[in-house]
Amino acid sequence: MPLDSNQQNTLNQASRSAISQVMPKLEGYWIKESWLSDHNPYKKNSVDQIRMDNRNGQISDHTQLAEYVAASAIVHCFDGWSYLGRALEAEMAGDPDAARHLGYYAELRAAMSVLAGDGIGVFHNIHIIVITPQKCLLLPYETTHAFVWDALEFWANSPAGRDTLSLAIRPGGLPLREWLEQFSAGSDFIAREWLRQWGLDLSLLTKDRDARNLASYRPTTFTSPGPRLIGDTMEAILRFWEICEPGAVGGFPVLDRHLLRRSLALVIDRDDLQAKNLYENQLNMMLNALDPKELPPNQWAEFLKYENLQHIHQIIQDANAQDDLYHPEHSKQVLARATLLLRVATGSSADLLSEVGPTVKEDLAFWWSSAAVRRRLWSEDNEPESFIDLWQDVDEAIDSVDQWPQDYYTLWSNYAREAAILATTERAFLWGLEL
Repeated sequence: MPLDSNQQNTLNQASRSAISQVMPKLEGYWIKESWLSDHNPYKKNSVDQIRMDNRNGQISDHTQLAEYVAASAIVHCFDGWSYLGRALEAEMAGDPDAARHLGYYAELRAAMSVLAGDGIGVFHNIHIIVITPQKCLLLPYETTHAFVWDALEFWANSPAGRDTLSLAIRPGGLPLREWLEQFSAGSDFIAREWLRQWGLDLSLLTKDRDARNLASYRPTTFTSPGPRLIGDTMEAILRFWEICEPGAVGGFPVLDRHLLRRSLALVIDRDDLQAKNLYENQLNMMLNALDPKELPPNQWAEFLKYENLQHIHQIIQDANAQDDLYHPEHSKQVLARATLLLRVATGSSADLLSEVGPTVKEDLAFWWSSAAVRRRLWSEDNEPESFIDLWQDVDEAIDSVDQWPQDYYTLWSNYAREAAILATTERAFLWGLEL
């Protein structure tokens, strides 16, 4: 059911500023190798504790509940990337049904991360709204899945959501908001359109939930479209890594450039004969004013020129596709949507962690280092000097295969190491934080 006016009013009180203020306080736990205080009543049985709070008519500890929500924003994001990695692995195993199941959960965790970063904690039936670091509200509302998508839609159309989105995407190292302001296009307009035009239409995400249900609870042999040809699968995997390649200081420069170009295409009328001249004038003024990094000026001008606005990266095309859950391409489209939503979640997480200070990478090493070993990003005695170095494994895995095999069995028989590396998407989370 849609959010009623009281629920919307409660959501409007959620505060990203409150979460930002909480983040530095978590550092005291991190240096003790823990995400939260050992005395936090929500740490292990959060749902049960919140239910008890609801029955008692009051929250046990507002401060520690706010800390839980703040910490969850980062961990949900990492978990989302892990789900996406397992989904890619399922795709390469010829199991699109498992890929859809896992890809949906990647979408869900990404959404939960974004919401938590803006003060909306998703739990079960009773959710949490963080107003200040010392004040939270209880918000009863159906189940986790229904609340996530209704809350995300509300968030995306709110000033808070528009701000978070326009700061999370950073083409050339600059927030998307600055690009659009220099282009004389309001970021509010883009934020209203991003769900649909970037392939994150909530109606599609809801359909992905239906596909998850089918894959999770019904005999897949009865309804599964079966895997695509392995060449098509591997092409999609390579396009994923192509767009997630980090820059010299991390992040997602390739993906962000494509999202910028897609955004600019939204604010011009391509049927207007004068649009090209107007666009080129605005483009030149924008590039001169911003002086973006990552590419030389002439390459920025070439990438963003009027004739290239029609070129949409395959990942964005897949995310926008609306094939039904019985179509062979559907699992690929779910994973594309998860990728874009995880990009937003990672940008939001990076912004929150920037509130902590220069030692945040070292403070969180107890977590990311052990997680990386478990997720086979590196061995215990071979930790990279920089997260950017994690790209080299991907690059070598792609280059070491002259021609991908013609069946899934041969892929895993002859190229198991390369395939395994291409399924470790957690590395994108690490370089995406730019720590």
